[in-house]
Amino acid sequence: MGKNNEPFICYVPYFTYSVTKSARKCQDCHGTKAVDTLAAGKGFQPAKFKNGKLEFYKGMIPLVPDLLKWPFLEKQNGKWVEFTPKKPPMIQMAVYAEAFSEDELDALSEPQVYEK
Repeated sequence: MGKNNEPFICYVPYFTYSVTKSARKCQDCHGTKAVDTLAAGKGFQPAKFKNGKLEFYKGMIPLVPDLLKWPFLEKQNGKWVEFTPKKPPMIQMAVYAEAFSEDELDALSEPQVYEK
């Protein structure tokens, strides 16, 4: 929350190209539901609040701050509850975070298939 209790989101880069025993396939990032929705200019909800818990989308989500629709929570009577902010959230891009460009989204929306 901001100084006047405004909703606040801070984005920090997370680099997913790490060395693992089993590599990611092209389709893990290209042409996914998140990519296609955001490339079409539509809002995408990376997490949902259900039965008192946050459930997160599984998969790569391109950073498009104006289109990511996060749930906002506050504590009432010792329990977390969802609320709708009265103002749009303040957004901070930290540690060199950068939003995806339209060209990058277009490239990601092109289906790619890994073949051996």
